[in-house]
Amino acid sequence: PILYFFFLIILLPYEAVVQWVETKFLKPFSMLTIAFAHAFQNITMTILLYFFIKPMIKAAKFVVRDKTDARIPENMFDEKLIHESPSLALEFVRKALLYMGSIVKDYFDMVREYSFKENSKTVEEANTYEMMIDTYDQKLHDYLIKISQAGLDTNDSKKLSRDLDTIKDFERIGDHLTNLVEFFKERYSESQLLSADGTSDLNELYDVLSQMLDDTLESFANEDPIVARRVVENEDIVDELEERFRYRYIERLKNGEITFIVAANYPDILANLERIGDHLMNIASSVIEPLYVPQSIKVPKSHEVDKDI
Repeated sequence: PILYFFFLIILLPYEAVVQWVETKFLKPFSMLTIAFAHAFQNITMTILLYFFIKPMIKAAKFVVRDKTDARIPENMFDEKLIHESPSLALEFVRKALLYMGSIVKDYFDMVREYSFKENSKTVEEANTYEMMIDTYDQKLHDYLIKISQAGLDTNDSKKLSRDLDTIKDFERIGDHLTNLVEFFKERYSESQLLSADGTSDLNELYDVLSQMLDDTLESFANEDPIVARRVVENEDIVDELEERFRYRYIERLKNGEITFIVAANYPDILANLERIGDHLMNIASSVIEPLYVPQSIKVPKSHEVDKDI
């Protein structure tokens, strides 16, 4: 009923304008009258609908829900969409970022498993994951730059800035996961298995990071600042665990419980896991505040220097 009433409100003045133009400038019932009516309709509807683009996008997302949420449309990087609707192009980027995040999550789970059990296939799979993440990093970055040149309102500009930072944070997490694969590959080549305490410590750290990664993806997908704040709170826990476990590792060395060999890269493993927590906090913090300053451009802690490799 509401749509019908709205249609009638538009139809009456529309018909009056067409009749006036026909009487004043055109022949009655001519082809030019039909052409003018059609053109006038398109122009009028374009102007009216322009102010309802974002509500229509939200309505479409609500009605047509993506149950898999795991694939990017083939036309993801279609530049025509940028010119037609930069806001809609940003929504497609959001979907792509969620897919990129799911790749990072799968990579994280694989690296965690590899940390405690050697698998010859993991190194090859890690190269594939790294290549996928780097590819999306480059494509999404370039696509967002093109969107920025199309002209955006203030709110969309904030989203674009946040998305650029999020892409880089996902890419850096991928780099740290690749570092971890190399560290454990080196340990396995030297037959240097984790001690019982080392295994327990890493499992505890992985548990917190796994929850942080899940909460980060959920908060970003739903723009939920409450879930995002959980990520920020857990990042403090990761910092505390990293420092505590580093100290415990040194104590085990001092007490002769473990030996220092070529593959004694346990502190590097802890440092890379801690940095993953920093990047997850960056993403979550941008959900809370789009203009959040990423951790990556802040002054690093003393033990983090040269660890972000």
